[in-house]
Amino acid sequence: MARKTLIAGLVAGTLAVPGAAGASTFNISLSVDASFSADQISVFNSIVAAIEKRIVGYLEPIAGFTGPVIAVNTFTEAASGTLAYATVSGIKTSASYVYASSGSVTFDTADLTRLEDKGHLGTIFGHELAHALGFGTLWNSTGITGAPSPYPWQDLYVNGSGQYTGAFGLAAYRKECDASATFVPVELTGGMGTANAHWDERWACGSDAVMTGMINLNQPAVLTETTIASFADLGYVVLPPVPLPAGGLLLISAFGAAAALRRRSAEPAEAEQGLPSGADLR
Repeated sequence: MARKTLIAGLVAGTLAVPGAAGASTFNISLSVDASFSADQISVFNSIVAAIEKRIVGYLEPIAGFTGPVIAVNTFTEAASGTLAYATVSGIKTSASYVYASSGSVTFDTADLTRLEDKGHLGTIFGHELAHALGFGTLWNSTGITGAPSPYPWQDLYVNGSGQYTGAFGLAAYRKECDASATFVPVELTGGMGTANAHWDERWACGSDAVMTGMINLNQPAVLTETTIASFADLGYVVLPPVPLPAGGLLLISAFGAAAALRRRSAEPAEAEQGLPSGADLR
C-alpha cells in the first residue's frame, strides 16, 4: 500500500459523515492541575482547538450540555511503563447515545518532560483525550454503570471479537484502507487497557496510526479518517476533511503541530494504556 494512502484528510469528500457548515456547538473544557507548565497547557489547548474543528456537536443534543469537562493531571509510577491513561467518569444519555460528560487524562510524571522535549506530548494527549470522549470506552454497554437499562444506545463492538462494526467508522476504513473490509480490526492483545479499546496494530491503515495501542518512538504517527469517523458512530457531529493542496501530506492531521507522536511497539517500556471498552463509570 502506498504511503500516501495512510495519510488522513488529503482531499475533501473522502468521507461522508454527519455534519454541516456553521458554528460549533461542541466544547471541551479542560481542568488542568498545577503540575503542568504554561507551555504544556498551551499544547493541550491547541489539541482541543484542533479536535473542535472536526467534532462540532451532538447528533442528539441534550439541553444545556455542550461538551465534557476533562481533568488533566499526573501520577507517579515510573516502573509501570505507562506514559498516560484516560477515563470516562460521567455520562449523559439521549434517546440513542451515551455521551461522555466528564473524564480525565493522566500523565506519568516520570515521562512528562521527556515527552514534551521530544515533541510527543500533544499526540499522547490527543490519543488519551479520544478515549475520554468515548473511543474504546463507550463502544458498547459492557461494564458501564449509570446508563439506562435496557441500553438504547450505540452498540459498535463486542468485547473479544476484534471486530468494530460502527457504520461510519467502517465506511471510512473501506474508503481509506481496505475496500473489502466487513469490520474494522480491533486490538485483542496487550492486556487490560489496550485490548478491546484500540485499532489493531496489524490493521490495513498501518501501525503508525495514532489510535492503535502501542507507540514506537521511531516513526511519525497519523490520525486516520477512520478514527474521526468513528466519533460519528458515537453520536457526534463530525465535519469532513479540509482540502489540502494537490500532493500535500498531513502527517500530524487534526492533532496539530505539537503532535509528533511515535508509537511504541518497538519499546515495551514506553507502553501506554487507555481504558478498556466498557470501563466502569462512576
